Amino acid sequence: MRRGTSKQIATIVSADIGLSSSLVRSNSGFEELCTYNWGSGFFIYVPGAPPKWTPPQLPHSLPKDSGMYHIDENGSKAPDFPFLPLFKSLRVMRPLFNFASVDLLANRNSLRKLTNFAMGKVNQSFRIDLYVVQTTLVMVRHERNTIELVPGSKDSGYGHNFEDAFTTPEPGLEGNRGHHRVVQYLLGDLRCVVQFEVDAWYEAGAGDSGADASTAPAASGVDSLLPSLGQLSVTEPSTGKRPQRAGSDLAVVQCGRTVPSCKLAEVKTNGQNIARVMQQVWFGRTPYLLGGVRRKEGVFTGVELTDVGSRFPKWEAENQKSLRKLSRLIAELKAVAMKSKTGACVVTCDKAVKPARLDIFEPSFKAKTRTVPEEFVREFWRA
Repeated sequence: MRRGTSKQIATIVSADIGLSSSLVRSNSGFEELCTYNWGSGFFIYVPGAPPKWTPPQLPHSLPKDSGMYHIDENGSKAPDFPFLPLFKSLRVMRPLFNFASVDLLANRNSLRKLTNFAMGKVNQSFRIDLYVVQTTLVMVRHERNTIELVPGSKDSGYGHNFEDAFTTPEPGLEGNRGHHRVVQYLLGDLRCVVQFEVDAWYEAGAGDSGADASTAPAASGVDSLLPSLGQLSVTEPSTGKRPQRAGSDLAVVQCGRTVPSCKLAEVKTNGQNIARVMQQVWFGRTPYLLGGVRRKEGVFTGVELTDVGSRFPKWEAENQKSLRKLSRLIAELKAVAMKSKTGACVVTCDKAVKPARLDIFEPSFKAKTRTVPEEFVREFWRA
């Protein structure tokens, strides 16, 4: 985890983190900024789209997952700058967006890890790379492996095959199911831009296989502001490209549709274990949970639908202390990064160390700094 680091410059102990001065609530809404799907080469589809929920007739039998799957698709395909597709899609869908007033740019996964740390519940060791662009803290997800091999053994799950069988990609996006969205919202006093992946979109009352369908949450006003496909400015891809450095020209292809945020869904195969998924859907502002009901190995007999969006106020009230500690922690990390010599640092957390703490290091002189390319700084950080 400490590869490419030099001297330690700070330590933050979970139990010592104070609370932010402001409450953390979702009722202030959110703004959708841009969306995309990765293509099979070094290009993205904009706006892309998540697959549509189209469950087969039940019961339905599935084999165990087997094959290579992305843990972090952005880190795998754009390893030197995982936010490259975000800025490319933002250039098309929100070219006038200004990061000057944004406090944090992060992947949802990083926020979840830091929230668990703030709660004192560190189930896995992790590393997050930090750097500052003007007054914006940029958190870059850092995984030991960005792709996993699932052997199809008895310990494998059904999640990937379940999504393939119960959803249908948009025309032109077959084989490119991973859909990424970027939203902006307040975390206490902090203005955050958060990138995350969406499993599917769900049409209320259509093919819910007997689920307890509920009223769809009201659509975010931003959905009506998204440009039509005809307005998108795109470039054609060159084929067969391998992942390249951040300065390389990631191509953008016009394909997909703008799916309203009020129709997005998280898909799980372990039934309605709502408590385990609430943190994930809250940070992604995802309103639906679709859980497969499995009565025996590989045989799915039903689907349970939950309007998790309506549960956000209750969840954030129950987890207010952790969320306020997270907001305070982000502010502390930003202060440390801004004081570092290079405006960059590396945060590590070892699950074996008790009490839970973050160790913060300066990057070594020879380490590659995965900073925002200057072209995007000029374009999106305006006074």
